[in-house]
Amino acid sequence: MPQEYPSLWLETDDQGGVTSQWRTSPGDLHFHDYAFDDYNTEVIMLEADYDRRTDIKALDWEETHRKWTGEAWQLDFAALDTAVQHFLDRGYTVTIAGSDLSIYLSDYDAPFLEGQLPDEPPPDVEDDGDDDGQTDLSAF
Repeated sequence: MPQEYPSLWLETDDQGGVTSQWRTSPGDLHFHDYAFDDYNTEVIMLEADYDRRTDIKALDWEETHRKWTGEAWQLDFAALDTAVQHFLDRGYTVTIAGSDLSIYLSDYDAPFLEGQLPDEPPPDVEDDGDDDGQTDLSAF
């Protein structure tokens, strides 16, 4: 069974504010798997149910370069802050894998996401004795 790593869970509350916490379960939309595409652009994958496609396609293509890969949506990593706000405005719960969020916050100006970090640090990830794939959340 794959190990579950903490993700930042974001949702809009009844007053229109955003609440956040660390969770291991995915939200309606889950950002994960930071990588580089064929053009050497930083990208992140977005997993979502098929019925969310209309709101995903409503993202500004010029900013996000959203693309269906056949398995998940791919977005420019630089547009993560804006994409998260876009989905929260539409009432979705959004999760971002902690390791990818750590990379994002260290490389980009992200005032929205920086303001959403919970006061408590992410939960500890148990060490399975293998350093491959370990989540580095020390930036939080």
